[in-house]
Amino acid sequence: HVVASRAEREQAAARFARGFLSFYDRWGHADVLRLGSEERVLSETVRQHFVLGEASECIEQIHAYREMGIGHLACLMSFANPPVDLVEKSLERFGERVLPAFA
Repeated sequence: HVVASRAEREQAAARFARGFLSFYDRWGHADVLRLGSEERVLSETVRQHFVLGEASECIEQIHAYREMGIGHLACLMSFANPPVDLVEKSLERFGERVLPAFA
């Protein structure tokens, strides 16, 4: 999720992390159910499970995956049901500011 500012990043991080934990808790996913309290800290959940931030941060995070040998990412741009306008803005920013770094 590509945001325009730090404030927007914090809002998006909270939304996605809470949505992630809630979804997988309800599903009964064993890996998520056994997470300890430190791993359930929203910032840690985002760090471990999302590419999220301003364009430069997203580029850095994707480069880190590339360095691990990961060649493809699944982009679930509407995870946790964010408002459609936020998804559209993120998709625009991703296409305009992030993808060119990998052309």
